[in-house]
Amino acid sequence: MAESIREIVQNSVKRGDLLDESVAAEWVSRLTESDLELLGWICLEHNSLLLVPVARRLFDALIGLASKLLESGSKEFSEFELIKYLGGLFRVTWQNWDFRAQQRSIKDHLARHVRGWPHRGRDAVITGVLEHIFCDDGVRRYFESWTRDPELRDAYEETIRLSDGFRKLG
Repeated sequence: MAESIREIVQNSVKRGDLLDESVAAEWVSRLTESDLELLGWICLEHNSLLLVPVARRLFDALIGLASKLLESGSKEFSEFELIKYLGGLFRVTWQNWDFRAQQRSIKDHLARHVRGWPHRGRDAVITGVLEHIFCDDGVRRYFESWTRDPELRDAYEETIRLSDGFRKLG
């Protein structure tokens, strides 16, 4: 019996094999909500098994799926869990210059969610992602463009205050 994409991916990780680009391509072409957890596990926990082109493809898929589910609603995942996936991916991409496009995409998706959501969603972006990643001065500078946008400025300034609180706690 042929292995499912899920089994192929899980077995590759168990063996410590690099994930094959053709498997990644097939998986991305059939991506569903139920794949989010496995995709997140690969991208966030086992990204060392991904060559840069494969990682880009899977990161893009995770960013797209998490954002789509945030916009349309998810049966399996809360808004906060989906936002945490985006935050985790940002942390991974921040450490590797090969993923500049993915960093920009995450930043753009977070901005869209801050702009388009009721206050509760805005708070989830701030407390689920931004206040944690803003502890890095480089990340703060990367998001400074938000200060020029009236809808994003307040979120940026609130995040600075919260992350400064984290810094003081040490």
